[in-house]
Amino acid sequence: MESGKQTYHNEPERLSVILEQAITVHQGSSQHHRITFDCQEDVYVYGDRTRLGQLFTNLLHNAVKYSPKGGDINVRVAYERPDWIDISIEDHGIGIPQTALPKLFDKFYRVDNSASRKIGGTGLGLAICKEIAEGHGGAIHATSNIGKGSIFTVSLPKMDLSNQMSS
Repeated sequence: MESGKQTYHNEPERLSVILEQAITVHQGSSQHHRITFDCQEDVYVYGDRTRLGQLFTNLLHNAVKYSPKGGDINVRVAYERPDWIDISIEDHGIGIPQTALPKLFDKFYRVDNSASRKIGGTGLGLAICKEIAEGHGGAIHATSNIGKGSIFTVSLPKMDLSNQMSS
């Protein structure tokens, strides 16, 4: 990651499969959480399945880690913008202070509050998520309210398979 020479093996990938695999990773650890998932089957992205899996696995890991037992975690895919797919992972956990949001994706940054310190972490997970999103021509951002939860949204370029098939 530091070298800036990450290799991506991009291929047409079905987004629902990548997200379902990331959710499956958390089925055991999230047995006290309800994860809902909504994604059309025929949505594709041009990307590296392993790296995108890592991105969504990291975001779901954080959602589980910072949510109370029994909390809902929602994974939603929005198709409202013509050339973009927006994948949101929403938790109803402890939330993030507004002052921390601008630095949230910086390497080694950790939110400095007592709940965050107790839970731990290296401060690399979200920086890795940002690198993967940007490496796919996309972006990531977060919104949050203390005590109400957070929403992490990954925006990726939409892949039109009809153009790929005719080329």
